[in-house]
Amino acid sequence: MTLAPADWMKRRGLTELIAAMDGKARFVGGAVRDTLLGLDVKDVDIATPLLPEDVIERLTAASIKVVPTGIAHGTVTAILPDGPVEITTLRRDVSTDGRRATVAFSDDWREDAARRDFTINALSADPHPVAAFVAFFAASFSRSIFELLFLIAKLQF
Repeated sequence: MTLAPADWMKRRGLTELIAAMDGKARFVGGAVRDTLLGLDVKDVDIATPLLPEDVIERLTAASIKVVPTGIAHGTVTAILPDGPVEITTLRRDVSTDGRRATVAFSDDWREDAARRDFTINALSADPHPVAAFVAFFAASFSRSIFELLFLIAKLQF
């Protein structure tokens, strides 16, 4: 399955950012959710198995301004002409009290998806080609929720 082309995918600098990530980036969160629901996308977030320092190095080499907005949590912000893009390293929970988690960086997409707060936030879209649909769900989520998401999004298999 693929996401329908959307205006946000044409944001200036986004193609260069994705190229700098060398195939190690996926769109996540609200951009994927809102595209599936046919809503306007306001924020673009990216997840990657690359460590924050590697992301900073790659973006700087591509002449993209980058701000270390949350290094301890694996987040940096790329400043693009059409707005910022947050890039966060994949994570896994080491411990959690249900509200706050101690995290460790990961290179496992499923492990990262399993820790997200809502099933739909576990969706990610690969930008190559603009945007092959990928979904990972924690084992605790039922198949009925998975099917409901597809019904709501009116996707075809």
